[in-house]
Amino acid sequence: MAALNPRRARILIGGLIAAGVIFTVLVLALDEDGRQGFPAGVRLPAQTAEGASWSPDGRWVAIPNSSGVLLRDPDGERSRQLRAPRTPRYLGTMPGRIGWSRDGEELRYVTTVGPEKMSGAWVTTVPVDGGKARQLGLGTSVISVGWSPRGPRLLFTTGPNAFGPGGDVGPRSALWELRRLDAEPRQLVDLPGDESGPEFSPDTTRILFSLEVEEGRFELWVVRSDGGGARRLAGPFLTLAYRWAPNNRRVALVAAKSSDGDNHLYVIPASGGKLRDLSGHGLAAAEPAWTPGGRWIAYATRAGEIEKVRLGGADRQKIADFDGERIANLLWSPDGKRLAYSSEEIVERTSD
Repeated sequence: MAALNPRRARILIGGLIAAGVIFTVLVLALDEDGRQGFPAGVRLPAQTAEGASWSPDGRWVAIPNSSGVLLRDPDGERSRQLRAPRTPRYLGTMPGRIGWSRDGEELRYVTTVGPEKMSGAWVTTVPVDGGKARQLGLGTSVISVGWSPRGPRLLFTTGPNAFGPGGDVGPRSALWELRRLDAEPRQLVDLPGDESGPEFSPDTTRILFSLEVEEGRFELWVVRSDGGGARRLAGPFLTLAYRWAPNNRRVALVAAKSSDGDNHLYVIPASGGKLRDLSGHGLAAAEPAWTPGGRWIAYATRAGEIEKVRLGGADRQKIADFDGERIANLLWSPDGKRLAYSSEEIVERTSD
């Protein structure tokens, strides 16, 4: 999942839960002109919102829950509960979004729940038809993961001082790959810092990841999928979330450079270059979302609005307005006609 640093996210969301925040994952229906339709929603625990994903054909939204994975159609008329090892209840973050096989017949995710009592994470595959789940133990704790859009290849980062798949203890988090579910993991990157949030490019030739170079300061890096040619794209930032463009040529990121708390929407060439600021105003701390055609980028504002903007920055449209709410987890359906998102409603406490 390309998102905010997982350790920071656990602290942030934990605070929101204590303050009485309720998260809801909804699906926003759009017409051909991008105008808002009627939103059909599913209310979820805070721990599961960051793990949801669309099926390749757009028929289902996969939502992690305590029983495994819930499949909901975007109209909210059908659902299917897949009984499987439950997804982990991390405090405010998932190690990554649920992955799908290319044919949409199988789900993949990482969980701490396995067939044996042991520490570490388990790679889990679940048939959509309700068949029996299969699991593979990684033998290490996992902070974040990223699934290949073209096969079962898995990227994952281990936590600092965690046992690596080879049995050694590492002083920092590291980026590993599992090329096949029956293969041995191998380390891709060894840099002076903590790697997290790996994300394959759509053509799977490159990988984006975040590098925490010092406490609370993050850089955006890119590396070839074979682990070579690692280079810094941008940073340092105080917050950082990012997404590949569908054409593999650009990267959109929501990031804050200064301590004023303002996140901005930027675009940068994947080959390197200058950041272009596309922000209309300060943004909420949520990852950006490219439309499937790559002509627009959707983002959430601090005011609870969802907007989309063209690469030039001049053409901007408001998709929805949720006054006073925080919006995150923007995900376009494969056909670009629907937008999934999470909405948090802050419940004010009253004194007796």
